[in-house]
Amino acid sequence: MVTASASDWSGCSSMSVSGWGATLGTTSIDNSGAFVLPFTVPGNASIGATQLLFSPTCSHSTYEPSVTFTVTQGSPGVTVPAAPSNLRVTPDGPNAIRLDWNDNSDNEAGFEINNGVVSRNAGADSTTYTWSGLAPGTYMCFKIRSYNSAGSSAWEPDVSPWYRCTTTLAARPAIHWSRTSGIPRTHFMLTGSGWIPGGTVRVQFPTKGIFFGRVSWHVDSHGRWNQPFATGDTSPGKYTFKFSEASGHLVVTGTFTVLATAAAEKFTWDDYLTYLERFYAGFAGADESLRCLKAGNAVSYKEVVADCLSLLWKDAPPVVHSVLSTVFDGLGCFAAAKSGSDIAIAACMSFSAAELLVKGIHAALKAVPGGQALLKKPFPVQP
Repeated sequence: MVTASASDWSGCSSMSVSGWGATLGTTSIDNSGAFVLPFTVPGNASIGATQLLFSPTCSHSTYEPSVTFTVTQGSPGVTVPAAPSNLRVTPDGPNAIRLDWNDNSDNEAGFEINNGVVSRNAGADSTTYTWSGLAPGTYMCFKIRSYNSAGSSAWEPDVSPWYRCTTTLAARPAIHWSRTSGIPRTHFMLTGSGWIPGGTVRVQFPTKGIFFGRVSWHVDSHGRWNQPFATGDTSPGKYTFKFSEASGHLVVTGTFTVLATAAAEKFTWDDYLTYLERFYAGFAGADESLRCLKAGNAVSYKEVVADCLSLLWKDAPPVVHSVLSTVFDGLGCFAAAKSGSDIAIAACMSFSAAELLVKGIHAALKAVPGGQALLKKPFPVQP
């Protein structure tokens, strides 16, 4: 489709154009002498220059101007490519964002990726692109479309809010260790932050030593994760763990020191209650090695814990008994524990009740000087 226009034909009522042996179109001229005349070049028009004749209908003139029009070789059969779909954007470390999409056409020359300010291009048949050169913590939004010589497709996404957005990671992801040393068979918790949301973290355990825990896990939508680990019958020494996300771009290392068995006296009642809190919260498994002196004949792990808690009561100084009484009485079925009855404790050792009891005991002991002294005492581990 071609459009001719002019604005200096006052006194004329219409204008027609002809070429290639045919009248191509006619339009009226308005009172100001202006007209717009669209017409189509016929399919049999020869390649090269030809003269188009414009014929006005005027009351005062018979002037018929001609214009040279050149027909060039086109690209027959080329159509606008289909739009890509399902644009996904994810942070690729602290300095880049990865874009993925579905390619729905087979005739695109490439893809235009726009962040609302500038555009970058990806080649034909591409389904991924990395937008690099960003600062840590950069929030950026994107849209994409395909293009060729016939034009550009619609943008993806083509509905509100019209863009897909994400934020690059912090300068470096972090890992918090609940403890960095312990005797063999010690449980510890690792908490990660600043990792790729929805991604996967893998751990490479030390080449020597025995450690227990999952080798990979998923990151939540906020870039955080929690994972329990434990040492086995591992020789004393310092061991290095290596953590990385799936693409291997983010790597964090940390060390755990296994203490000699002789250092068992460093495992205190405070350590034991902390472990029980994690156990009942689902962050640690049952550690059969943590049997107190009284729990030698206990069959179930519930009975092991009951024996140790009743031993804690007996080991507590009288000044602390009143504090612990409030905790036990508040849970009702634990009231008999004041007499040191492990049977009474075991009878109520459901996870929900036991978790409340352990947290209550721990908090109560931390609140009074006599309780603080008791927490520092060695946990009486069964030989």
